[in-house]
Amino acid sequence: MKPSDADICSICGYDSKARRIRKKTNSVESGAVTSTAKVTKAVKTVGPIVRGCIFSGIGALLGGAAWFIIAILTEYELGIIAWAVGGLAGFGMHLGYGQPSGRAGIAAAGIAFLGIVAAKAMIFVFIVYSMIMAVVTGDTDNIEIQRAVLASFIANEILDERGIHSESEREAQWESVYKEADQRVAKMSDQEVRTKFKEYRDELVEAADPRTLRLASYYSNMRANQKGLAYDSQARETMYEEELGKYKSMSDDELDKAVSDLEAWESGGKWDDTEYVRTFLIYEHINEAIANMESEEEGEDITSQKWKQMYDQAMAEVDDISPAERLSRAKQIEMERERKIEEAMAKWKDQADISDSDADVGGVLGLFASSMFGFFDLVFMFLALGTAYRVASGGVGETE
Repeated sequence: MKPSDADICSICGYDSKARRIRKKTNSVESGAVTSTAKVTKAVKTVGPIVRGCIFSGIGALLGGAAWFIIAILTEYELGIIAWAVGGLAGFGMHLGYGQPSGRAGIAAAGIAFLGIVAAKAMIFVFIVYSMIMAVVTGDTDNIEIQRAVLASFIANEILDERGIHSESEREAQWESVYKEADQRVAKMSDQEVRTKFKEYRDELVEAADPRTLRLASYYSNMRANQKGLAYDSQARETMYEEELGKYKSMSDDELDKAVSDLEAWESGGKWDDTEYVRTFLIYEHINEAIANMESEEEGEDITSQKWKQMYDQAMAEVDDISPAERLSRAKQIEMERERKIEEAMAKWKDQADISDSDADVGGVLGLFASSMFGFFDLVFMFLALGTAYRVASGGVGETE
């Protein structure tokens, strides 16, 4: 039965006014219809943005590929092309999304950013980084790079010939000297450049052998210390060049044997040489005196007279103790030095919390950022992102 004041019976659904039974609406079915409508609306909303992102990605990919090809052909990275990448990303979004939208504009700008960074990374790896490594290593067939590197070699030779060894003086005169060297190289034929370049490069490769550098440095320092030479004595440099020439003339087998002999000497044989122990202690005393001068901020230059005074004083102090005491002190000093080095290395690793491979990656990323994102590169990137947003959004500011 229906209540007297009701038009429709809540049990059977009879409508007394219309004189017919109405079909009841199930609340569950009603909820299902509403949910389906919401899903359909969501699909209709998501579909165009996904399609727009795909079209926008294709546009950015085409722009980045064209940028890379142009860079390969010209061996030059034109930052202004980033603007075109942004335009293509925005146009792709406009085609795919089908209507102006702030949301589509933001998505297009993000895709344009990714496209620009990806294109710059490709250009960096295949052109910029390879050219930098070619200049550093000299491993290149590019005649222009060879001319530039050869000019640097010759400029350094000119400075050496003029007796300019101070780093500050060399830097002050570098520009004019390099210009002079560049003029010399400009007069050479390509074949002359290639021949001369190979000569310089072979010299560098030979001189860079870590075995020759280690042996020459160790034995030249030993000779200089035995003669009581000051650290800034030109004679030390002469001795180093003599030792370097000696070991550069050795074969690989001879170098390996010389290194093996040195390692055996360092591992214990040196302590049997009383003259080595004496000299070692003399220079340790001098090092301590120099450190005290620096800590007291005396700012006094170590003249030849001052050096002789420090050397004579250190020699007197060392000669005043017995050979057995000298040996004990020398070993203790070296053990303490090694301990401090190990502690410093451990502390550095803890503070840095970075592996060698991570450091290498960080160095490459830093080089990538510094070489590929200059002021104008950033200007063109912002223009590209703005263009992508404006083309995709039609200038609409809302994000719905």
